[in-house]
Amino acid sequence: MITCPLCCEKYIVLQTLCDDCKKVKHAMSLYGSEKVIDVIHTVLVRNDKQIDNKCAIYDKDEENYEKKGGKWILKMGASKEI
Repeated sequence: MITCPLCCEKYIVLQTLCDDCKKVKHAMSLYGSEKVIDVIHTVLVRNDKQIDNKCAIYDKDEENYEKKGGKWILKMGASKEI
């Protein structure tokens, strides 16, 4: 048994991809790889503006949070209010 070369999570026997990754490959054959990658970037990947908007939705005030490495994290000693 070896791990799936795409997801590297599931083990495969006598196959080239696990069942979930086969679905991605099938979508790429139906719609084209460019379309599937575009959907992934449009739907799943967030840019800085989208991240900032999401933070505003959750009302994360800048006194308790700081942006490091593209992620909002709670500052040391700050309390998290819900």
